Amino acid sequence: MVRKVSFSLVLTALLLIPVYSLSGESDSLRENPVTILDSRAPSGKSFAFTVTLTRNTDVGSYEIFFVAGKNRVGATASVEKKEENGDKFVYTVRGRVPPYDEIFKDVEGKWFEGWWSARRARIEIKVSAGPDTYETVSEFAVPLRLAATGWGIVILLILYMIIVCTKLNLFPADSRFNGGKDDKRKEEWEKLHPSPFIRRIISPFHLAASPIGNYSISSAQIMFWTAIVVFASIYVFLCRSDFLMVTGQVLTLLGISGGTALAAKGNAVVRDRDIPDEFFQGVTRTRVPRFRDLFSISGIPNIFKFQIFAFTLVNGIIVLKQLYTSFSFPTIPEEQLILMGISNGMYLGNEIIHKNNWETIHKLITEANDVRASDKTKFNKIKNDIRGMIKSIYDLK
Repeated sequence: MVRKVSFSLVLTALLLIPVYSLSGESDSLRENPVTILDSRAPSGKSFAFTVTLTRNTDVGSYEIFFVAGKNRVGATASVEKKEENGDKFVYTVRGRVPPYDEIFKDVEGKWFEGWWSARRARIEIKVSAGPDTYETVSEFAVPLRLAATGWGIVILLILYMIIVCTKLNLFPADSRFNGGKDDKRKEEWEKLHPSPFIRRIISPFHLAASPIGNYSISSAQIMFWTAIVVFASIYVFLCRSDFLMVTGQVLTLLGISGGTALAAKGNAVVRDRDIPDEFFQGVTRTRVPRFRDLFSISGIPNIFKFQIFAFTLVNGIIVLKQLYTSFSFPTIPEEQLILMGISNGMYLGNEIIHKNNWETIHKLITEANDVRASDKTKFNKIKNDIRGMIKSIYDLK
């Protein structure tokens, strides 16, 4: 019996030793309070890390080094803010990345480094808070914005060339014009752009063409913002190895552009398709898209189109500048979004109420149908008037 008790006590002691050891080392096994927020930042730009403490102790000093090969370059930093989160105190420390040529001095690398992936270094951080000292070592990547810009442009060009190589049928025969025989848009297009190479290169812009054959500013706006988002996604991914966060304001801009394009195109299709085919006979269709269409109607300057063109271009430049410096979309003021909405709304309203011969044409069609059986002479006169107005819409000359 005594032996059994002694054996049990020894076994219990052996089991308790590791538990006691672990409990005694609990302080040394505690979670490191230093967390790096920015694992990538360009030379000369800021990076940040946080120090989360369980007691209200000021962060006294910190040492920061970027290490690549035998190079060890120090960085300056300062406490940016202090926040209380429950029973914890969070300090945010922000510093600046040293110049690339100092971090990677005498460090040999592969020829493609910095173009396909960011060059990498170690960042060593040592923080003193009260009587305690905390250290952390992490990988740090210094992205080359020039390379990310280049790859973003390359991806856009690849997408562009995919459209070019599909050989889009830019001018499918419109059967309303004498079964397609009087649809001369292709010939006019070749006359306007004699070079086959130029015609092929600018063919993707026909994605922004309207049903009557001119460039639509609202569709062009969609293409513009789509290109920016695609470029931004590639740029941010290569610079930060992270997906682009599309802000609510940018989504609103895309919504405004998309809604305007859908409404304008729907309105044009309705007006275009409501005309019986017989009134197209004897009319030659030659109108082809021209870049002046982005701010004019039938060659006449239009302030509403120009306003959208100007606002879209300026906002695009601002978004790209912010993207280049901070790897994110800017926070667009609500007033700016309202301004864009008003501009697009005024353009759409102008499109809806703009005479542009459509309303007159439909009135004449109703009048022609009323006299079709009773007065053939008047019917033919009205029919010729309608053809003349249709010609002013579809004939470039």
